[in-house]
Amino acid sequence: MFDLRRTDLFVALLTLAPPDLVAAQAQRIRVSTNVHVSQSRERSPYQEVVIASDPADPTRLIACTMLEPGPNRSVKSAVFSSFDGGASWGQPMVTTSHWANDPTCAYGPGGVAYFLHKVNDGNPVPPSSVSSDLDYLGLHRSADGGRRWEPMIHGPQTNDRPFMAVDTRPGSARRGRLYVAYNGHLHGETGGHDNANFRNTVVLQSSDDRGRTFATFVARGLMDQTATEGSNAAICGIDVLSDGTVLVLYSHMVIVTPGDGGPKTPTGKPTELRSALHVLRSRDGGLTFDPALRVAGVKSGYNHASARGVPASLAVGANGTRFRDRAYVVWTDFASGRGQIRIAHSADAGTTWSLPRFVNDDSLVVVRDGGGPDHFMATVAVNKGGVVGVLWYDRRETSDNLAYHARFAASFDGGLTFSPSVRVSAAPNDPKAQRDGQPFVVTGGDTAGLTAAADGRFHAVWIDNRLGLQQVWTAAITATR
Repeated sequence: MFDLRRTDLFVALLTLAPPDLVAAQAQRIRVSTNVHVSQSRERSPYQEVVIASDPADPTRLIACTMLEPGPNRSVKSAVFSSFDGGASWGQPMVTTSHWANDPTCAYGPGGVAYFLHKVNDGNPVPPSSVSSDLDYLGLHRSADGGRRWEPMIHGPQTNDRPFMAVDTRPGSARRGRLYVAYNGHLHGETGGHDNANFRNTVVLQSSDDRGRTFATFVARGLMDQTATEGSNAAICGIDVLSDGTVLVLYSHMVIVTPGDGGPKTPTGKPTELRSALHVLRSRDGGLTFDPALRVAGVKSGYNHASARGVPASLAVGANGTRFRDRAYVVWTDFASGRGQIRIAHSADAGTTWSLPRFVNDDSLVVVRDGGGPDHFMATVAVNKGGVVGVLWYDRRETSDNLAYHARFAASFDGGLTFSPSVRVSAAPNDPKAQRDGQPFVVTGGDTAGLTAAADGRFHAVWIDNRLGLQQVWTAAITATR
């Protein structure tokens, strides 16, 4: 373990109570010692992390990540397990496929743990296809919460970034149902991948046998593509409300390529013309989708090489009593000229959404001469007391707008106001300190992780290179009034 002193951080925030009361409330955010999750395999470089907690046992956590990128699109994914609330982590279970990326993880009832990722076997790509048309879902299960993992299940075909959620409601007829949302491709009869013959889709599938088979399939296509403007879907998250309603969050982005008149970008990606966050809602266990519901317009970090990642994150307070079933979406927004963290919430299962609010407490800082500070990689979780936690990568302490710290803020009033933020990582991820030229050294991959455990504590997981190589780190966070 990387030995750092425990930090107790006390912050005060003036909040507005009900209309007839105005009170200053003292709030306390305590961040534990940083723990080196990947210490047992610390010679490997890591990127992209997701974390999950057992809803019935606060001592059980799993964290999944990517590692060891190699030639010919080869990369591994891995899952680490903790059985003492994140204080220690054992040897990871590492994939053996040619290409295993975009990992995610979750717990189901009875302590069953799930580890999901995309797989590509490295086979030649047929004409009129792209490499991701050969990708499929690889699912691992652990009946004992992550101690022993079963062999990979070969799942459905997929194209990009899956996320999953499990219905854990006691007494529910769908208890244990596993939901997976991902980006799919729909090709026309000619099989071409041009704008006229191809559409991006948002797909939801479900399984009632712990991922062995997927019995339902529903998809919605992004139909506003034109001859010169493409339409791209990025899956951002999935969660289940207390009545079993499933919400799938995605980014709907309109793009233009250099060949269609768009400029070249620092990321090598097409130019984002406009973007918005939407949710698709299934109220029948994944059989159908309601029409899409708009959350907010966004100017994302898609064209910013130092701030790219999954555009947004979703969490629902389905298990508590305060703000029950309120849904929260956080994202990075460049509308102000720099990357800032924003949030919106819905109290009616995603039908309507609040106006966006800033989460980062330096929102009034003007853009520097060289740009930034650009915060990014926002992720959200809600604990059993209804406290909303938001984690992001923050660049306020760096002058080069490249190095970042993991930072956290909490809301005790359903997302209306946030505490002053606190630094979670004891050391930055600094590209200048990296010992090799691994990809994603500036961003740490496309995701960071935050979960709320059964005891109410938050657990953050992130990537930094304080040891000269990007590693997985975690800390427990307690947020109380």
